[in-house]
Amino acid sequence: MQSPASILLVHQGAELYGSDRTFVQTVRALSERWPNTRITVVIPYGGELENVLAPLVDEIQKKNLAILRRSNIRHMRLSTAVSLLKKVVAACRTVRGHDLVYVNTAVIVDFLLALMLTRRNGIIHVHELPGALLAFVLSTIFAFTRCSLIFNSSATQNAFYVAPWLSANVIWNGTAPITKPLERAHHGTLNLLLLGRFNSWKGQLLLLEAVSLLQPDKLRSVRIRLVGNTFGNQTHFEECVRLAIRDRKLSEIAEMCPFSSDPDEHYAWADVVVVPSTKPEPFGLTAIEAMARERAVIAAGHGGLTDIVSDGVTGILFEPRSATRLASAISNYISCPELALTHGFAGKKRADELFNEHNYMGGVGDICEAVLRSS
Repeated sequence: MQSPASILLVHQGAELYGSDRTFVQTVRALSERWPNTRITVVIPYGGELENVLAPLVDEIQKKNLAILRRSNIRHMRLSTAVSLLKKVVAACRTVRGHDLVYVNTAVIVDFLLALMLTRRNGIIHVHELPGALLAFVLSTIFAFTRCSLIFNSSATQNAFYVAPWLSANVIWNGTAPITKPLERAHHGTLNLLLLGRFNSWKGQLLLLEAVSLLQPDKLRSVRIRLVGNTFGNQTHFEECVRLAIRDRKLSEIAEMCPFSSDPDEHYAWADVVVVPSTKPEPFGLTAIEAMARERAVIAAGHGGLTDIVSDGVTGILFEPRSATRLASAISNYISCPELALTHGFAGKKRADELFNEHNYMGGVGDICEAVLRSS
């Protein structure tokens, strides 16, 4: 097909967390498929993501996007509504100048409403698992657009109502192939890695509680590394973790490390990667990254993680929010260190087959092409 003249992609962040790295793959997929197309990216502020995207796109715009966050809802006022209206008007002007609009989340409200009002060809890539009320509101907005929907897991799709006239597909996130396995550090302990933002639901506190339940002999065999930072000024979440380490007397075995855009040094340190999210993860990119690096995964058995981890084969799924069940899973690996190796090897095979970036980039590119053909 003839290359589109211009494509607009809108993203909600500018760091290099999992969702940001997945967005880079999307941009790469479109820039490689249509190298002569003008590609414009909109992000809310500057950051590491901007530097990664710069060689791939023609323009990066920084706009004060209307991103739906809990803190925004709690402090909503009349002035907020007026500001949203202005942003929607500006977004309408922006989307009209492009052949295809791709919005990389369901919570960038101004661009969702702009797609609904302008009826432009678009793609909404849904990465969220909202509550019932918000899912209803977003599903209604989707229904009044001409957009195709991409969901990052079956759990995400099942959270929404998809109008029968809309095209909807599940495309699992992918990770780059690891051609050279990471060397494992030589140590006499079971090293547990949790990589993710410090917030109310990523499960750092649950992991610390679970480890504190281990018998003393097993507790001496464990090391914990918590890697990440907080969003904005929400530093109280990080402080809660520091206090929990102190109060549970885990200071000798637990460490906190700042977020790194290249987490391979942490994956190399780890024997097992833990994803103990207390709320369902829409997908769980950390899990597939760990599997691709031959690391076993302990994960909460809900949300998109159930698409990823094969229980008893590539890792262990435990009952969500249960510190006791999480402690039992950790204890299994302490008792049988070879199990972590076995699950790690099986995990790499599954990641290479199902969760590779080639599948992801090809799937997103094909859907974008289908939307353009139908216009």
